[in-house]
Amino acid sequence: MPRIKGAFVIARNTAFAFKRKVIDVKRLGRELNVRYVLEGSVQRAANRLRVNVQLIDAETSNHLWAERFDKPIGDISISRMRLYRASPIR
Repeated sequence: MPRIKGAFVIARNTAFAFKRKVIDVKRLGRELNVRYVLEGSVQRAANRLRVNVQLIDAETSNHLWAERFDKPIGDISISRMRLYRASPIR
C-alpha cells in the first residue's frame, strides 16, 4: 500500500488494537484520522492460501472494492503483486 500515491499505512500495533472488535467503520476512520479502511482476512487450507480484501470509504461506509485471491502457497509473491495491481487507488 505505501506504493499508492498519497496513501499511508498505520502502525501494525495501532491496527491490532482493533482486532476482533466490532466497530463502526465511520468511527474507526475518525479515530485513526483516515479516509479509507482496508480490511480483510487470510485463510490457509492444505497448500492453498485465500486472501479476502475490501476497501471501504470511512466517511460513507461504502464498499469501494473487494477481491478474493485463492492461490497455492508457492504463488504468494505473485498474488501480492496482483493485489497491488488490482487495487483501485493509485
